[in-house]
Amino acid sequence: MVDKQQPQGPALPQAGGVYDLVDDADYPAWNDRPRRTILLCAHQRTGSSLLGEAMYFAGGMGCPVEYFHGGFRPRFEARWHTSGAAGLLEAAFHHRTDPGGTFATKLFWKDLVGLAGEFEGGDWSGVSALRDGSPDTARLGDLGHMLRIRFPQPRFVHLFRRDTIRQGLSHHAAMETGRWRWWGMKEQPPVAYDFDRILKCVMIARRTRTMWNALFAASDIRPIEIAYEDLLDNYDATLRRLFAALGQPDAVPPPPRLKRQTRPETEAMLQRFHRDLASRAVGGRPDKGDRADET
Repeated sequence: MVDKQQPQGPALPQAGGVYDLVDDADYPAWNDRPRRTILLCAHQRTGSSLLGEAMYFAGGMGCPVEYFHGGFRPRFEARWHTSGAAGLLEAAFHHRTDPGGTFATKLFWKDLVGLAGEFEGGDWSGVSALRDGSPDTARLGDLGHMLRIRFPQPRFVHLFRRDTIRQGLSHHAAMETGRWRWWGMKEQPPVAYDFDRILKCVMIARRTRTMWNALFAASDIRPIEIAYEDLLDNYDATLRRLFAALGQPDAVPPPPRLKRQTRPETEAMLQRFHRDLASRAVGGRPDKGDRADET
């Protein structure tokens, strides 16, 4: 196990292996509640792994991973011999609170709603609904209260993507290929174009951002806002601003080891999606069957 008390240079995981921050990032046992919590509030394809790795390798900001996400949660529960939200939370505090007392986690909206059901009981599915175009602020306030109770001294970081259409394209591609992180080891496989699936990803991304913002407003939370585009275009400056806001002004941004998952067909897919979206708006029926790499 790597000594997490000092910032470490990035080391690439083996190609095809399990993401190393799942299996190889436990800190020395922490036998109390964390002194503070960093909640990285995000959605898929916003650069959350890039940002989480930067926080982890810089040191002093925990190890933000999707502990409560369906893709990783079973592995954490098996690794730490626990089950259920309460047990998993206590195990995560024990194994992933850094030597300075900071625990950090990623939270995706869907996983947060699931946690509310486990922690508080009842049906929380309606918390994501809009009534007459507006969110249920009382219910969202209850959700914010739950976070403050369950996560000691929480500091919220809101990571979002301005261009939700590109975010939807990226989400669709990741689901098609099963490749959510890329270290540049292999060529990117082509992705089949599907207007309806891409549109669904775009709408989910927009709704998720709306719900995070509504939660913050309803709970009087002022998050640190980070845009994916700023993280890419101004990596060092964006991270230094974040680190300072999190009380780590001397932390040095590590070189990114994750690569941007660009594909040669992305721009063609983007142009085609805009054409089909315009056609759908005037009653057209876009053809969903072609492959984007053949356009």
